[in-house]
Amino acid sequence: MAEVRNWRELLARLVAAAGTDLYPLNVFEVKPPSGQPWPRKLASCPALKDFYALCDGGDLSLQYKFLPLAELADETRRWADELPGLSSDDLPYRLTAKMVVLGENCDGAILVWDGKADRVSTLYWRGGDWEPTGLSFDEFAAALFTDPASVNADDLWTEALGQLG
Repeated sequence: MAEVRNWRELLARLVAAAGTDLYPLNVFEVKPPSGQPWPRKLASCPALKDFYALCDGGDLSLQYKFLPLAELADETRRWADELPGLSSDDLPYRLTAKMVVLGENCDGAILVWDGKADRVSTLYWRGGDWEPTGLSFDEFAAALFTDPASVNADDLWTEALGQLG
């Protein structure tokens, strides 16, 4: 079989593999798509909508846990309300109306997509700062599935991805 290099196809295969007993593939729980529309008034891009059309969040590597679609707006609003009270070097953290909280990483940092710049970052709100990946959401998803080490995904994830073929 030819090697798959498209993150969308790999994500679809990962969702289809739900319930497998194959280790380490069975470590990563990714939910099937909810079928719900994208939340009104929440910024988006085609790749982000594609992602949630293929799955409803879940564990994509041991590094990243994506929220279900139904939780995106509430979590984004919650963090937008909560962050201005927190700061780094006396500068308040802020989420703009063009940002979406997608989930968190294994360190508890929130995973944020900035729609104005189309860039993914993590925010270590417990004494850290913004850590930009320098990648658009499409590039981030591609890296997660085709070059996991570049986004700090683990070896177990890389092995599981190899089982999708």
